[in-house]
Amino acid sequence: MKKFLPLVLCLLLVICLIGCNNKPDDAGLKVGYGKADITPEKTMPLQGYPDQFFRYSSNVLDPIYVTAITFTDNTGSIVVLLQYDLADCNNLGIVQGLNKLSKTYGIDRDRFVLSATHTHSAPWLSEIPGNDYLSNTYSDLLRDKTVAAVTEAMENQLPAEIYAASTETNSLNFCRHYRLEDGTLAGDDNSLGGRRIVSHMSEPDRELQLLRFKREGGKDVVLANFQAHANIVGGLSRYELSSDFIGPMTTYVEENLNCHFAYFSGASGNVDARSRISSENVVTNHIEQGQALGQFAEIAFSNMKKMGNGAVKFLQTECTISANSGGAQKVDRRITAFSIGDVAFINNDYEMFSSNGEYIKDNSPFKMTFITTIGLSTNCYIPDAVTFAYEGTTYEETKCFYEEGSAEILADSFVDALNQLHEANPTTTTEDNRVAKAQLYWNADKGMERAAEADGSYQVSFLRNGQLSTFRVADKETMDRIDSQKAVGLLVDKNNTVTDVFFMADMPQSFLALNYTVQSMGGNYVKINSLRTFNGVQLMFELTENVPVYDVSEYAEIKGTPTTLQKGDGVTIISDNDGTILAVYVDNRQGIYTTTKRYCPICEKDVDFTNWFSAASMPFMSGHYYLEKDIDLAMSTSVGSGEITIDLNGKTITMINEGQRFYTIGEYVILNLIDTVGDGKAVVASGGKGPFRAGMFVRMDGYGCEFNMYSGTIDASNAVCDYGCIVDNYNGVFNMYGGTLIGGTTYGVGGGAVIVQNHVNIYGGEIIGGYCADLDGYKNNPPGGGCIRHNGAVQTLNIYGGIIRDGKTDYHGGCIYSNGPTFISGNAIITGGSAALAGGGVYASVTADITISGSPNISGNENGDLYFSEAQTVTIGEDGLNEDAKICIDMEIPATFTENPVAADRIKCFSCTRGKIVRNADGTLQLK
Repeated sequence: MKKFLPLVLCLLLVICLIGCNNKPDDAGLKVGYGKADITPEKTMPLQGYPDQFFRYSSNVLDPIYVTAITFTDNTGSIVVLLQYDLADCNNLGIVQGLNKLSKTYGIDRDRFVLSATHTHSAPWLSEIPGNDYLSNTYSDLLRDKTVAAVTEAMENQLPAEIYAASTETNSLNFCRHYRLEDGTLAGDDNSLGGRRIVSHMSEPDRELQLLRFKREGGKDVVLANFQAHANIVGGLSRYELSSDFIGPMTTYVEENLNCHFAYFSGASGNVDARSRISSENVVTNHIEQGQALGQFAEIAFSNMKKMGNGAVKFLQTECTISANSGGAQKVDRRITAFSIGDVAFINNDYEMFSSNGEYIKDNSPFKMTFITTIGLSTNCYIPDAVTFAYEGTTYEETKCFYEEGSAEILADSFVDALNQLHEANPTTTTEDNRVAKAQLYWNADKGMERAAEADGSYQVSFLRNGQLSTFRVADKETMDRIDSQKAVGLLVDKNNTVTDVFFMADMPQSFLALNYTVQSMGGNYVKINSLRTFNGVQLMFELTENVPVYDVSEYAEIKGTPTTLQKGDGVTIISDNDGTILAVYVDNRQGIYTTTKRYCPICEKDVDFTNWFSAASMPFMSGHYYLEKDIDLAMSTSVGSGEITIDLNGKTITMINEGQRFYTIGEYVILNLIDTVGDGKAVVASGGKGPFRAGMFVRMDGYGCEFNMYSGTIDASNAVCDYGCIVDNYNGVFNMYGGTLIGGTTYGVGGGAVIVQNHVNIYGGEIIGGYCADLDGYKNNPPGGGCIRHNGAVQTLNIYGGIIRDGKTDYHGGCIYSNGPTFISGNAIITGGSAALAGGGVYASVTADITISGSPNISGNENGDLYFSEAQTVTIGEDGLNEDAKICIDMEIPATFTENPVAADRIKCFSCTRGKIVRNADGTLQLK
């Protein structure tokens, strides 16, 4: 028996391990994605404004879609989440499509969860007498496209893991209720009557939430949740059909994150993407808004944390609120929520206000809660208690069908539903993955309830923004401080404990600035973002040693001096009634930026360099920067204007997300790369096969831009893309003075290191490797150029020096494939190239114009050092070629070689396929 004991123990261990792996975190989540175009074929009335009966679409600005995401666990529990680029989803065709899908897949009808993006430039779905297209054909289209999107999602469900992150955006949404100079209030749709706007009545929830479902064997599915009315297009041109900013954001995210994407409008009933205070409009159109949100999505994507993968749980219940038509009448309203492990979704049929949305997220037991709005049932405003206090002065209140307090009842009902889901769906995750950020609560009214605990702490309920919120107060001293004031400001940590209290006796005076940004500093004087004002005055204040500075970016309480504050910090400033600064809170910070005098070899003098430590992006503002440490970078950077100099400083910066490039530079931007220490490197991630996968270090996109490389290494040896693995010179000038480029693999037209689509000058440095691989489909634009692909008939490639070596291609031009004007001087070395067809060193196509001068070293390349094809103009100057150069010529008579006669005897023809070279009477060479 003893000899069998080890075997028995092993079997028991295996059984135990199998049992241990059967846990809620391994619920077998599968996620599917489908999408269908719902753009109408004919002109239609557009929804979103009171003039919808007379507002017909004149053209399609961009298409609109229905998107379906399916969530299934290993028990068969399923939820289908649908997003429509519509103002609402209340249409018979959609209902018919859902009924059909319910029968086809055996899915309970309630488990189809609908949400509209609420674009104000989409078809109006209610029937209009005489409009047969709307009543019949478009409803049929919505039915069929709904079925198509869900069917696609059901057929490509893949195992998935959940990741989540969020980021605070800056000035991309605004509360659309304003305080006027005469003390009155104006809603966004009220006439100002010549009265000047002083400020917003409140600040909206500016959090952009991101969920990533990382799917095994397929593209990721990324979902975003943000609070803003999609009414930019309708506010500028009311007669264009559009998805508003959602379309440009979708395009940006899908191209830059290489994923499927869907956007969900959060609690935005009182929130716009544009402000009526003109100085605050940091974006001017829906494209800029979408791209700006896309860039914030990239920031969030770079900081994703893994969530627990629990079962798919669904809950639908009702809450009772009071209608205001025909007297207070009780009505039951649907509450829908579902959860997957650590994340949850609520589906709200109304235009919920921002404060109510924040309340739900703050009180949710889940690590992330998505709020989807405007489902199938009801599309109307449901204002918060504060808005009702404005007594009918806002458009939203006049259009609300329910009594005051209904929004708060609804919000509490959603929190109750989330608590029920959480109790039914525990996860094994123990780490708190919530975004590390303290909560700042203002105007917490002391009309509250409390309960003393045995340890001397208190559970206290405050009324804030119309919501009753419960916090823990640590001790009696803090409780006494709260009791001495009518209203207070609270700092609450991640454990829901009040860690600091500020007196708010007279809110309009004592509360100076919330969520502002430091624009500049001089000594102790700090200027707040000039795009914002407090009571019409730009803010400049003096920060003394006596003012505590709290860094609450990661729940820390770090008291400091003015040196802890820096340009770009998000700050909240508290003052007393006399304007004296009491405290400053710092948020949204990744480190402390400092400036140091360092020698700049470009400037040839000492200049101010700023340390760079961010993993969220590369430097994007004008200035000199040096890498403080090795960085794993997770997103690309679009640069607007100015000159940026980056010193690698001997460090390595690695792009870790496939499909992301370091830089996209626009008009007149200058990007300089140096390495003053040595061994500094930028490592490029794979671009993957797909549209625009090029220039994975830099895509030069704007007129007049420059990329200047002086030193350092850019390594794309493990990268795969369509063309130009390192540099895509679409516009501007690329100058290489030194450093090293290590090429990658292209499955497109070529250019394992550089694609020349404008002007390129190589003065020194080294370009090593690069492989243009075999791929069908490029017959009309034949691939080639392992290291460099010259892709234009008029753009110039000048090689004044440097080494270009070891390029490889399955076509022509192992090191260089030239399609246009190319100059190669005597200081250049082109060697080690390999071409399966011809021109291991340089291949000159029919449109190239080659000039060689000064005897460059072009040798040691397979299948010819130089290959000149038909109808080619080639000028070889005095001492124009090294003695070892092997020339392959494939030229139709009377194409001509022209050169200085002194060098004539040094030109030889190897493997000539169409004749031999002879000297003409005028000293020129010709193929006969």
